[in-house]
This record gives sequence, structure tokens and C-alpha cells, in this order.
Amino acid sequence: MLEEKLHAVEEKWISNQIGRDTYERWSSTYNTEIFTIKAYIERYTRDQNQGYKILKKYLHHLGDMKFVYNQSDTIEKRALVSKVFDSNLYYENGVYRTPTIVPVLACNELIMKEKGLLEIDKKRDFPEKIPSSGGVGSPVEQLIPLLLFFNELTFS
Repeated sequence: MLEEKLHAVEEKWISNQIGRDTYERWSSTYNTEIFTIKAYIERYTRDQNQGYKILKKYLHHLGDMKFVYNQSDTIEKRALVSKVFDSNLYYENGVYRTPTIVPVLACNELIMKEKGLLEIDKKRDFPEKIPSSGGVGSPVEQLIPLLLFFNELTFS
């Protein structure tokens, strides 16, 4: 149901039926709700030992996202970009932009900005802090969705 609503908002954005602010507000709201529900389902249905196995198996891939991206097929690439930027990545004035990014990967913000690869549009209320992508929690908890995604990739 929420994914259908998100898809409808994306369609309206693509067809210029809604503005950027409206799209960002509803997209962020729906993505947050979807992520929260999925996180609860994952948290309460998975064996914790399984989580540690996934963490151990894929943690090293976080240091080589280029490898992960290059080894993925087109659908997996799209899903990875969506996961990292909370479905908020867009192209404007010759550069990719996003208001959110997975906190673990935010450490590369200055490098990406200097190379002209990515601009992180920080909200005016908190200009010193990058809005987190994918919810709240400890850094390890924020890694879980990304590591679970790695577990689903075909290059595993």
C-alpha cells in the first residue's frame, strides 16, 4: 500500500504534476514509513545469529562500494542507489544532489563535493548536519539495511 503511494508520487513528479517540495515531503514520508515497517519485520523475524553472519560476511564490502556497484546488475544498481540515498538522489545543474545519505557513507561528503560528483543539500534548519537516510539508531543499526541488501545481491 505505501509502496503504491510512493510510486504514485514518483509518477506525479516525473510528469510534472507536483513540485519538488511536495515530492520531497511525500517521498521522504513514505520511504520512512516503508523503512520503519520493514525494519520492524526484519528485527522481529530474524535470528540474531543470522544477522552477525551477514555482518561478518559483507562488512568488508562497505569499504569498496565501487566493487559492489560494478558487480551488480542494473536492477541491483538502482536498488543500491535508492538504499544509500533514501530514494532522494536527483540530477540538477550538472551534478547529482541529495538531501539524505546513509550516515556511514557521509564521511566522503567533502571528497565527493570537491570532485563535483555529489552535492548534499543540507536543510536550512541544521546546516552543519547531513540528514540521515534510513531512520535512526546506532551506526551499526543503520548498517543493517545495507548489509541485508548486500546479502540479496547476486555477486555474493
